[in-house]
Amino acid sequence: MPSSSAEPHTPSELFSLKGRTALVVGGAGLLGGEISSAFAELGAELVIASRDAKKCAAFGERLRDEFGAKTHALEVDITQPDSIRAMVRETEKLVG
Repeated sequence: MPSSSAEPHTPSELFSLKGRTALVVGGAGLLGGEISSAFAELGAELVIASRDAKKCAAFGERLRDEFGAKTHALEVDITQPDSIRAMVRETEKLVG
């Protein structure tokens, strides 16, 4: 079956996250960093959150340099419900 020129042709086009936002808790850590990198490579805007906002910001800078990703860094302690609620409120302020 012939493909239309409007159809995506590469994996990054097929799985594009352009125009999407991803909130990745633990997004600068070992596994979360890989997830954040993949989302950045696919074009998502990222909110990277963990207990160490400075680490998230530094990792976000790396993703901006490598992929041109728009990133935000937030602090969150997932053992504290108030911290989680604050992270959600701040995410909504940052990305709508």
